[in-house]
Amino acid sequence: MQPSYGSSLDFVPLFNEYLTNKNPHISFAPPRGWILHRDMRFGSSYTWWGESKERPVPHEGVDLLHYVNRNGVPSTLTSSICLVSPIEGNVLRVSKDFLGQSVWLRHSEITSRGTLLHSVYAHIEADTGISEGVSVGRGGVIGTIIEKQSSGAPPGHLHLSLFFAPKSLPRDSLDWSFLSSHPDVRLIDPLQSIF
Repeated sequence: MQPSYGSSLDFVPLFNEYLTNKNPHISFAPPRGWILHRDMRFGSSYTWWGESKERPVPHEGVDLLHYVNRNGVPSTLTSSICLVSPIEGNVLRVSKDFLGQSVWLRHSEITSRGTLLHSVYAHIEADTGISEGVSVGRGGVIGTIIEKQSSGAPPGHLHLSLFFAPKSLPRDSLDWSFLSSHPDVRLIDPLQSIF
């Protein structure tokens, strides 16, 4: 069943809307408001922090950290900001990553070519109510940005990945090496329309 998002689903603008609703002190400048270094973008081959180094695989999503508010002032996501899911989903897994935790969601109502939409919110601290099997509604809190962990690590930020994969995808296989190498996973640029 196709969701009631019209003919397309622009994930990041919808994410911005729910993020602003949950965190009223954030106000994005139109159209998206994010300030992105080229290596924060989907498909980038290099890191954007410290000395730019080649990534082992192209970037599987987008890194969100800096944005322009409605007054035109550059701002930064902080650990006080509640990160939200803009669409309904079920938590498949909460796993550790190199900065914090990754929350893996399946969005069963959004399909393409017999596969289901999945999202990953990475490098965060999962909210206390987030665990495997939990349903998350539109605007439901996923977690918060973590603080920078070490001098060689990037600053705390949200890594957002979107992909289509079969429903049969085993929960325990969800990790970063699987995401970039599994033949049934179709990664999507979160900054583009999904349909």
